[in-house]
Amino acid sequence: MQNKSKGIVSQLLSNYGAVLEFISSACTCGPEQFLPASKETIKNELKKYYLLNNELESKNLIYMNYIHLAYFVPLSDALTAVRFENFSKQTLSKDSKKKPTHPEDQNLNDEYSKIQSRVLMEMKKLSEEFSNFIAEHG
Repeated sequence: MQNKSKGIVSQLLSNYGAVLEFISSACTCGPEQFLPASKETIKNELKKYYLLNNELESKNLIYMNYIHLAYFVPLSDALTAVRFENFSKQTLSKDSKKKPTHPEDQNLNDEYSKIQSRVLMEMKKLSEEFSNFIAEHG
């Protein structure tokens, strides 16, 4: 049973890694529904995996994967982020950072800024949470 459980954990973390890689290459955040399990389940499994791992490089990767859970947001936020990124690609050249001129565009920009702020706050929270876990368990 122990090996079967370890295999399930390994598969879960592998699936999470694949989804995280896809999200990071596609846009700045993705819907929580893309996760192979709940955020809490993934957090718990990453903590267990951290304790079982002795390699510093692997531990650092686990820590980063934990923090990157912040990239997974409610569906409405993910859709807003995609709309903003598509808008940005269509209207802004790579050489300039023009501000949106239409009120709808400004609203989209404002909403995206709020989402980015929430993601950054969540990353900070997750970083502190994992740092506390490390301090408690080594």
